[in-house]
Amino acid sequence: MKVFLSWSGDASREIAELLRARLPRLLPGVEPFLSNRDIPAGKDWTRVLAAKLRESRFAIACLTPENVGDPTSGSGGSEWLLYEAGALTQHSSQCLCALLTGGLRPEDVPRPLSRFQHRCFSGGDFAQLVKDIGGMLKTPPAEAELERAAADAWPEIVAEYDRIRAAHPLPARPRRLETTFERRVLRLPLAAALLKELGAMVEDIRQQCVEFVRSRTSAPKILDDHVRANVFLPEYDTAGNPGQAFRLYMEARLVRQMNRPEEFSVRFAPRQGVTATVFDECQQRIIGIREFQLTDELRSAIHPELKWIVSTPVMSRDGSALAVLNIDILSYDIDKEAVLEPMGKLITRELEGVQRRLDDQPRVLIRIQYGEL
Repeated sequence: MKVFLSWSGDASREIAELLRARLPRLLPGVEPFLSNRDIPAGKDWTRVLAAKLRESRFAIACLTPENVGDPTSGSGGSEWLLYEAGALTQHSSQCLCALLTGGLRPEDVPRPLSRFQHRCFSGGDFAQLVKDIGGMLKTPPAEAELERAAADAWPEIVAEYDRIRAAHPLPARPRRLETTFERRVLRLPLAAALLKELGAMVEDIRQQCVEFVRSRTSAPKILDDHVRANVFLPEYDTAGNPGQAFRLYMEARLVRQMNRPEEFSVRFAPRQGVTATVFDECQQRIIGIREFQLTDELRSAIHPELKWIVSTPVMSRDGSALAVLNIDILSYDIDKEAVLEPMGKLITRELEGVQRRLDDQPRVLIRIQYGEL
């Protein structure tokens, strides 16, 4: 089985060469293709490349901070990788995996590569990558056998990888400091009660925040604030059931958002105003928007120039109605360790309390993060 190794940049090329040497030892029957090594002299490289892209059943895009377009790297970006990725996805039988190196995380991967499965350069993910490829062979080896082989080879592989990193320092992408707490979706028993329950939840959380922040700050001011509750409701048929069109429209998007918890976050962004886009594809289905003004206690307890956003999806038990609660507060910078981390935990506890009152089967979906954007 042919495996196409896609690369761009010196570090990415050497990582691809490492894979070219190692994969056939772990997976007999695998034929890696690497453009700088496997195109004979004198051949039209564009035709050879196009043919190999068509023939390969599996492809690995070797991503580094250099070739994903990090502005600090001086690189031209990932145009060539994106071209090869586009060619590889013309056929449903082909699989593409992004291999993240140099400290890259999934959110660093540019579109359309971000749509495909990724593996990090770690022992566990490398073993999984070997199993992914092995599973596509005509006679797949036993997974336990592949795990043992990958584990045995990993020390030598990581030593070679460390040598590559030392020879080609991979610039770290700028990123936010963040802490991720337990995430939950709040399920409400009745769609009609959404706004009422949201209002009660907002005030409950605010009162707790006021007491906490007041004990750690002095002479604060509020610059701007508001809370939005966006409610998405379906059309109903004559029997009072959610319309089929709505279910088909929403279900795929709910699944996608549930698998991408970064869409739901509490963001603490010093010195910057931030807006959160949640369920942006569904904006045309917003039925009602309700704003809750801050209480006087919270207005006097949080510093301006710090804007934090709570985005919490709230659904009816049958999934037929959806609301998104956004709490936006623009305030002064607050010490991260003394206030923000404990406040995040406090907010999470309060949301968990609301969850327990409403439903005994939560879904995990609230993310809390803070730092420079």
